Amino acid sequence: MIPLPALVRYHLAFVFAVLALFAGSSANAQQQPRFTQIQRDGRISWASETNVAYQLQRNAQLGSGTWTDVGVQVAGGGGTLMVRDTNQPSGQAFYRIVATNIPPCTNVSVPTCATAVSLGTVNVDMDGCRAGPIATGCGNAWFYIRAREGNGSQTVDLRIDVALDSSAGANYDLFLRDGCTGVLRFSALGPGMRDEVFYTFPDIDGVNNSRDFWIEVRRATGSPAGPWTLRTSGGTGPCY
Repeated sequence: MIPLPALVRYHLAFVFAVLALFAGSSANAQQQPRFTQIQRDGRISWASETNVAYQLQRNAQLGSGTWTDVGVQVAGGGGTLMVRDTNQPSGQAFYRIVATNIPPCTNVSVPTCATAVSLGTVNVDMDGCRAGPIATGCGNAWFYIRAREGNGSQTVDLRIDVALDSSAGANYDLFLRDGCTGVLRFSALGPGMRDEVFYTFPDIDGVNNSRDFWIEVRRATGSPAGPWTLRTSGGTGPCY
């Protein structure tokens, strides 16, 4: 028998692993994913569903060893998804997809700056670190928070930290604003990554330096609207 080239053996092992593992990795109420293309350069495509997040994983030995994530988790939108394995092994490799349902949003309102919800207050003196209010939600949202100067007898700078954790497959962007229009800081990282911003401002002697900040949570274009958690802290942080 003439041995197969390494690249061909690699793809045969891949196809076998797909057939063996897909049925056990599907999320509840989700149809079995179907591959549409496997390219020699490591590009792997499959049909997706809405409100489902997919993570491609690789293992060198079927039935044992550790599954390693290939790329980042991607959200389905009903079309074809593609992930490229940029670190293909030279020998045998097995693949699977772990699918996770994304809970749909139940809120139907469209929040605006004018309807921003108060988060309360957080002490922002940079002589320590203090966890601030936490909020959870789903879909777009607006908040405002009072950054309070707690120690008026000392001259120390002031700092506020804000972090946004999105659910699996969902992708939200985070904006810290000075009122409804002025953007002070923003973060627009991809799905599965924490968006985080901070802002420092000086302590001016003889005045109360407390001030309000506005926070916008905005769903990224094309992303499913899953739940998120918003965290704040003040001082030398972050210390959520």
